[in-house]
Amino acid sequence: MTPAPGDALPDLVVPLVDEARMKVLTLLLHDPNPIHFDPTSVVPLGGDRRLVTQGPLSLGYLSTMLAGWAGGDDRVVALDCRYLANVHAGDEVVAGGEVTSVDVDHAGRRVAHCAVWLDVRGGPRAVQGTAVVRLDPAGC
Repeated sequence: MTPAPGDALPDLVVPLVDEARMKVLTLLLHDPNPIHFDPTSVVPLGGDRRLVTQGPLSLGYLSTMLAGWAGGDDRVVALDCRYLANVHAGDEVVAGGEVTSVDVDHAGRRVAHCAVWLDVRGGPRAVQGTAVVRLDPAGC
């Protein structure tokens, strides 16, 4: 793979943020925030009873997109993001990105620096950040 600055990363489209999976993640993370599992808790915050997903789930979509492009999750070296808006149960989200530069890391391996984002289809950009992805296979 020989990416260049300006190359688009292939979008990862998640057609439905699944409420049941969000509830499982709440249990796994021991996350007591009711906005992840109790629809009535979202209403006083100006919500519409749709549960708000956890930040790690949103980052997982970005990580999955990067790993798919680079050839494995072991190639995602760094992911640094900022949350801009909520993602809700039932939303369709699109993880995307663009190569901003390509260089060589301290171990002599090629890496791509990328701008990444997660957009709610028909809504706001929910997450924005940067990533570093190793381009060469392990051992090179």
